[in-house]
Amino acid sequence: MSLKAVRTLAIAALLALMQQAIAGAEKTIKAIPDNLSGQPVVITQCTAVMADDKKTGDADAVFTPTTHLQNNSSQNVVALRLRFQLFNAFDDHLSDRNGIYDKMLGSGLDATPYWQFAGFAESPINYTRCIVLNVRFENGQTWTRPTSGV
Repeated sequence: MSLKAVRTLAIAALLALMQQAIAGAEKTIKAIPDNLSGQPVVITQCTAVMADDKKTGDADAVFTPTTHLQNNSSQNVVALRLRFQLFNAFDDHLSDRNGIYDKMLGSGLDATPYWQFAGFAESPINYTRCIVLNVRFENGQTWTRPTSGV
């Protein structure tokens, strides 16, 4: 590897570290996709990060979940509602955050949206459960997760 390539990689690594320092202390939170059999859109992967909110200067944190969605239905999807259930280390349910994804997700296609929720001053979050609540198809039909599954 040339000296120029090594220097470029070192600069990129330094910039990444600087961005992380500017963003504040980050904590990766265990995220668990919760899918039902026959669900039209599934979460194949879910990740979450909690970081200090350095922009506002307060001690509250910003919760950023990211999902990888797969449309397994034969129809185009125009909107999804997801829920992120937050739990502490004792499996106490702390709160929920809902996110809407309102971009076209074609049949057989996938997407990786993320959300940012600010103002967290709650107990330390140990893990989050990621759930698809509702799916709206292009033809106007909807799929709703049974309430017993939430």
